[in-house]
Amino acid sequence: FEFPVEDGPVEILGRPRVRLRIRMDVPRGQVVARLCDVAPDGASTLVTRGALNLAARHGRDRTEDWPVGETEDVTFELNGIGHTFPRGNRIRIAVSSSYWPWIWPQAGSAGFTLEADGSLVELPVRRYTEDPGITFGEPEQAEPLNVVYPATLDEQRPERLVVRDVAKGEWRLEVDPRYGGTRVYPDGLEFTEDAAEAYT
Repeated sequence: FEFPVEDGPVEILGRPRVRLRIRMDVPRGQVVARLCDVAPDGASTLVTRGALNLAARHGRDRTEDWPVGETEDVTFELNGIGHTFPRGNRIRIAVSSSYWPWIWPQAGSAGFTLEADGSLVELPVRRYTEDPGITFGEPEQAEPLNVVYPATLDEQRPERLVVRDVAKGEWRLEVDPRYGGTRVYPDGLEFTEDAAEAYT
């Protein structure tokens, strides 16, 4: 769902909230909402996102299966953010029933039907006012530590690699979070950190 920014920029500061009217035909599922800034050329920038386990829609302290075939309103907040949507751009709210690999799908879960008429998004709009009494000096920071990153002859692998094993009928996503490899500090300390994540 997209909304044009017509009357000047829209500034938000805080936690956007969505209320969604959903019907599900299975007892379990999840909903993900993403707030995006869409430029005139169609490029989309993720601003913030949030998710809700529909079994925990009445509170995280308990779970309750969805009544199959029923329609309910669910409300949840997205992550806090400060952002300016420029005039001429569009505000997009994207809703989905999955967000793999960041959110692992539940066993037996499926999609849902979203009723747009009963759904809404609330943005924490910041009303900008100029106050000449608020001033900021030049920022201060310490000199860098002069940390050295040794060169390596190994070609850097992609951050995300999709592997298909045809014989096993299996797909695997291999993620390298790129924690920085080896760093050498001025006192001679060498620090190496590596990690690998795999989703099958």
